[in-house]
Amino acid sequence: MEVPRRKVGVGQPWFSRELVRLRKEFHRMEREWLDCDDQGMRRQKRTEYVKIRKTYKVAVSKAKRKSIKFDIAHFVATKKLPFMKLKYPQICELESCHWVNL
Repeated sequence: MEVPRRKVGVGQPWFSRELVRLRKEFHRMEREWLDCDDQGMRRQKRTEYVKIRKTYKVAVSKAKRKSIKFDIAHFVATKKLPFMKLKYPQICELESCHWVNL
């Protein structure tokens, strides 16, 4: 039986195994690019690195956004709005600016 070396995310409920895989790929491509000596290959490696970096950043943003939407839906469904206002104060600012009732 294999024991995992580390936790999936350090205290982040939105951090998944897919994000771990993308992060490893992202750092592997960065090392390949930085260790490359040939100018032509270096340019190509940088292009690949930028592409995977963008993929990783977009995936992280989507995971965070999905987690926040789930939290809000849960708070509204369980009527724990005071706790939500403590956890997400920027949403409460939107409530007061745009007359949205949470």
